[in-house]
Amino acid sequence: RLRVDLNSQYFVNRFIKMPIFQIFSEAGVPCVLVLSFTNLETKAHVSNTCKDWASVMKDSQFWTTLDFRGCKRGPAALAQALQKPHVTAALTGVNLEFCKETVDTDLAPLSGLAYLNLNALHKVTDSGVLQAARASPSLKGLELYWHHSLASKTVADVAKACPKLE
Repeated sequence: RLRVDLNSQYFVNRFIKMPIFQIFSEAGVPCVLVLSFTNLETKAHVSNTCKDWASVMKDSQFWTTLDFRGCKRGPAALAQALQKPHVTAALTGVNLEFCKETVDTDLAPLSGLAYLNLNALHKVTDSGVLQAARASPSLKGLELYWHHSLASKTVADVAKACPKLE
């Protein structure tokens, strides 16, 4: 049994730069399966490696969830990702937990999500939380831990806007 850290820079430098179908074809493992286990940063590196990998990375199954947890560039990276049609077409979840610079306007482009993590985003106001909820009425999961100033009325309004919340 082989264990490989698919998010390591070694993986990207050593394997991703090889001809695309040579990597796993001999082992009978589709590269799509392997790349589905990588983090967002690795996917970005892979998609910038060559035309073949860029083409593979446009597959919408890679972009159902964007996890920017703790990312210093979270809001900017989110805005950049949302400019790509293959990302927005499949996006169902966003994690911005501990992306401390996130503000209400960063959440405005988000819509149609099933999951949203806004934990510890102290610059996001009640208005921003409610706006994000209203833009995604099918939300099943919304995380708001460490929002000390979030009003109970806002929580009630979010529950009304998103009846599928679990």
